[in-house]
Parts: sequence; C-alpha cells; structure tokens
Amino acid sequence: MKKQTILSVICGVIVLLVGFIAFSMVHPEQFLHKPKTWTATQVAQMPLDSKGQLAGFDVPYIESATQFSEDVLYSADKMTVKALSVTPTNVYELKPWTSRTRTVGRKRHKRTVQKDFVVTSPFQNEVSYNRYYILELPDHSHILAKIPPHFVSAAKKGKPLPIGEKTAVSPAAQSALSKYNTQYHFPIDCVYDCFDAKWYEQNDIFVIAIKAVFALIPSGIIGFLLYKITKKIC
Repeated sequence: MKKQTILSVICGVIVLLVGFIAFSMVHPEQFLHKPKTWTATQVAQMPLDSKGQLAGFDVPYIESATQFSEDVLYSADKMTVKALSVTPTNVYELKPWTSRTRTVGRKRHKRTVQKDFVVTSPFQNEVSYNRYYILELPDHSHILAKIPPHFVSAAKKGKPLPIGEKTAVSPAAQSALSKYNTQYHFPIDCVYDCFDAKWYEQNDIFVIAIKAVFALIPSGIIGFLLYKITKKIC
C-alpha cells in the first residue's frame, strides 16, 4: 500500500474521531432550553408541566433510595435531588420522543428495521438514546437517573437536578443494569427521570442539526491541516 493511501486512511480516522468528540461534547440545549423555577404550589397546580423545570426552594428533595422506591408514587410525585456523586453507565434506552424504526440500505434495497430499545456501549452517542446514570444520595444510598446531557456537569458539582418523577425501568434495561447493582445496590425497577420530554420532542431535530454543524467546524479545520501535511510529506 502506498504511503499516501496509508496517510489518507489515518487522516480520515482522525477527522472522524474529532467530529465524533465535538458532536458528543457540544450541548446547544444549554442555550436553547430555558427552564423556569417552579415552587411546590405551582408544581401541585400543574404537575405535568413541571417536569424538567428548575426546582424552587420548597420542592421536596429525595434523601434516600428507600424514600424514592417505597414512598414516591410513579409519575404522581414531583421532586428534585442533589446528588453527592453522579456515575454514568454504558446502558442507554431509546428516547420516547424518537422514531422506533430506522431505514437501512439504498434505493430499491431500502428496508425498515426496528431500533433496539436498550443498547450497551461505552461509545454510544446520545442522539436516539438516553443514558442511565447512578446517583449517590445524602444517606450514601443510590438510585438510577435519566439526566439531560447539559445538566450532568452541574449535577456532578452538587447542584440540584431539574424537577423529575419516578418512572419504571424496562425489563431489558434492568437486565443490562444488573451488573452495576452488585456494587451500588440501587432499586432496579425505578428511575428518576427529569427530562422535559415536551420540549425535546419539539426541538430534538434542531438540537441535532446544531450539534452536527459544530462538529463539522473542528473536523473541517483538522482535515484541511492534515491534507496540507500529507501533501507536503508525499
């Protein structure tokens, strides 16, 4: 194989890697999504609209895994949590607002296939899937959580998460998460979900498009520089 071909392949891999990293790190939701601060009274009046909003001073906190798993009703109680630590897993679940199918192949050979509801991968990008996280609570017990990507860094610094609710964990996700449960001992049948699903359903494609544009900029610059270097070497 010629030197130029080898260098081209290496450069192509580098450009793709830079683009993937940039796509994964940029979260335009941080600027596009403007959640409001809700008090406990507002939450009680409009519970369905409060999910994903910022918690006021009187919104109750989750203090223990026992409280969350036994005392909190599914989808009925709205609360927040301030975690001592946030641990990412490699388990991802299909976003409820995304299409459950995808098209593969080209032209006449196109076919529609069902997406996997749960995937496990250390490199899975959060385009169609939401990642499961493990939160450490004030009493050092643990629970599962689904957190919008732009709130993860704040949560790791000890800031309260948006208002969320307890939702069920699918059997497929429970199976994939079981390997973490031996270490963290969390309730495996429920998860703290604080996604503003209505906002994401309306803006998800726009968010992905912005992420793609931001990914093209550094990958294009790196690609141009590598092209010049390769040309000079060869």
